[in-house]
Amino acid sequence: GVILALQTGLRTAELAALKYSDIQDNVLHVQRQEIKYKGETKGEVIHEIVDYCKTDMGDRYIYLTDSAIATIKKIKLMNPFGEYLMTENGKRVKTNTFNDRLRLACKSLGIPVRTMHKLRKTYGTTLIDNGVDESLIMQQMGHKDISTTRKYYYFANKDNESNMRQIKNAINY
Repeated sequence: GVILALQTGLRTAELAALKYSDIQDNVLHVQRQEIKYKGETKGEVIHEIVDYCKTDMGDRYIYLTDSAIATIKKIKLMNPFGEYLMTENGKRVKTNTFNDRLRLACKSLGIPVRTMHKLRKTYGTTLIDNGVDESLIMQQMGHKDISTTRKYYYFANKDNESNMRQIKNAINY
């Protein structure tokens, strides 16, 4: 799930709610999410799947790369039964599990701990840095306006050499 999030920019709530039926060829239909709220018993947290997405943009279709399709096929091999893509021991994986797994992976690699939201930021930044059309970036990220992506998800990570090359190319007089 962590790898698929990096390949698609999915929010953890969307990732936890994915069903196999949401995938058609190389397109993923994002149409639901997991929400969490306090139960009536002290300390009880309810995890519920709802048929709407976080933003006003609503449903969206994410184009899947060959590597994302390969990841989904590996997930299917690990979880061949059930309607949800992310299951473990026959139960749907909840949102907090993804951050837990990412934290463990970071620690085992000896790198700073990151969150799933950081993976989403990396996805958005990668799309912007590689010149993907703004309308497509908005669609992939689920934003109505590119300014949202730029404000909250973009991190200028190009090195000085790359920055200098861009300035020289732009100012060539």
